[in-house]
Amino acid sequence: MEQLRYAMWLVTAAAIVGAWLNVKRRRSGFAVWIVTNAANGVYCAWRGELAQAALFAAFLGLAAWGWWAWGKD
Repeated sequence: MEQLRYAMWLVTAAAIVGAWLNVKRRRSGFAVWIVTNAANGVYCAWRGELAQAALFAAFLGLAAWGWWAWGKD
């Protein structure tokens, strides 16, 4: 269980990197967010935090939309 907690800290750090990439107008930030939102959603669902899991599912959808929209140019 302790290892999973550390893994989720790495997921959190990756999400911050995704935000930084987005500020730098890099499309790859959305790819990072897709992965981190999926990981956070699964983790929250596993812990029974369904409202938080739903929030991360919505964030995942928005990140996928951003990836698609930024790729149209």
